[in-house]
Amino acid sequence: MNNRIIRFNRLIIAGIILFLFQPLNYLQAEDSKSNELRRKMAEISLLHDQLTEKKEQAFLIRERLYHQLEEYISEIKIIIKKKKITAYQNINQAPRIGFNLKLIAEQIQYRKKFDEKILFYQIGTDKLEYLYQQADDDLKMVNTLNDLKIEALLSQIKKVLEQYITEAHKIIIDYNTSNIIEPEKLWNDIIKGKSYL
Repeated sequence: MNNRIIRFNRLIIAGIILFLFQPLNYLQAEDSKSNELRRKMAEISLLHDQLTEKKEQAFLIRERLYHQLEEYISEIKIIIKKKKITAYQNINQAPRIGFNLKLIAEQIQYRKKFDEKILFYQIGTDKLEYLYQQADDDLKMVNTLNDLKIEALLSQIKKVLEQYITEAHKIIIDYNTSNIIEPEKLWNDIIKGKSYL
């Protein structure tokens, strides 16, 4: 009888110990989820700052291109007036016009690419802000969320981070010369007063 009571007491003590340590494991799992969310929030914040900086750099470069474009067009107009050139076929009288027309065509193409890049950075920062807020909200409710919802959010965060991380350190412009405006079209547009600014 004593052995039965001792075994019964041992089982009760083991059950109590298991019961006491089970919530500890649950809390450790919650803490692990919280830590993972905090790490991702830190990554999001860093990438957001980097993309914001690159967006500002791209904007400044685009503005410099704008001012150079303005100078090239102005120079063409001065040369046209000074040399009384009225047709594109006569620009060989002033080689600088042909040179500037090529530069203008390239500048326009680059400006379009920088416009696209600035939009890319803006979309990236918007996505990151959304994910940061969602992670922050989930962190506040980590006790009530199931693992699938947190894993889905972490997966979404990883996907966005991977999409934008390569752009965080260097502005990458894919320059395509096939869309460059022909010099004669530029000439006609400038003569007609069309603005590329």
